[in-house]
Amino acid sequence: MFWAAFAWSQFLPKRDRVAFVDDLTATLVASSDFANFAPVAQMLREWRATAEVHADPRLARRLRKAVDAEGDAVLAPAR
Repeated sequence: MFWAAFAWSQFLPKRDRVAFVDDLTATLVASSDFANFAPVAQMLREWRATAEVHADPRLARRLRKAVDAEGDAVLAPAR
């Protein structure tokens, strides 16, 4: 039943699905302290966008390319 509510999560790699559940749980608990669930909506939008990238190999390839821009280099996220 849980996964049916987030059908798009099937496109996440297995380790990201685990991270998604952990993130969702932590965000729900933290948001409940303030009775403000806007952070949950934002977190879900971000995870859904991540799943969309994994679902489209062409988009994933485009996003892996370096961006020609001025300024300091941005480091890859740590795992």
